[in-house]
Amino acid sequence: MPTCLYLAAKTTNHNIPIEVFVKKFEKFKAEEVLDLEFLVAQSLSFEFWVRGAERALRGWALELQSSPIGGAGERAQRALPKALQALSASRMTDAEFLFTPAQIALACWRVADKELTDAFLAAKYNGAEEDKVPFGMPQDELLRISGQVESMIRTGEAQHDLKKVKEVDKRLKGCANPEKVPGTALYVKRKAELEAKAAQEKKEKQDRAARAHEADGMVFGGELKAPTSNGGPLEE
Repeated sequence: MPTCLYLAAKTTNHNIPIEVFVKKFEKFKAEEVLDLEFLVAQSLSFEFWVRGAERALRGWALELQSSPIGGAGERAQRALPKALQALSASRMTDAEFLFTPAQIALACWRVADKELTDAFLAAKYNGAEEDKVPFGMPQDELLRISGQVESMIRTGEAQHDLKKVKEVDKRLKGCANPEKVPGTALYVKRKAELEAKAAQEKKEKQDRAARAHEADGMVFGGELKAPTSNGGPLEE
């Protein structure tokens, strides 16, 4: 249970250092949680969900279109294709593993139309109540994070080439479980082991059925055989 909880926190963008996590439980050590992490992940077939930023990007589009800034709707419509291009470039980087979808989407909009996006943010923060901080953080912190993502987007735009794609593909293969990849030596080995195990289980099942059938026949003393007629007395 602690391993499942730790892994769930990690995969929902709420990573907790293992040293901090184990302090919440009595009689648990870090290695006891981590030793089972691969087993739990393997049972899930490594189907971890990385939330993409496209939905957040379109959410920002609605926010920008409904803002009172003059011509915001038309400008947002014109900037949307460029924002989507920036989003594609961000996926050539590690941005989705380091920042939230909303932060990536905001950076895409700042790349597409920085003046409109910053004016929208300024209006949001200036109109906010004193005890409420928009978007969960101060404006300067949000802009700092956005600047980091924008730098990664520019890097991604400059690396749209075959060499970069091959590099990403190599990294993805390195993260994959070789047992799940058809054609690898480990996949072939595991498949052969499973087939051998299935054949052995089938044989054992057949042997059990044969023994059960034989036992059923022995309930009344086994099969009766007709005596051979040799002119002598019948043997008991």
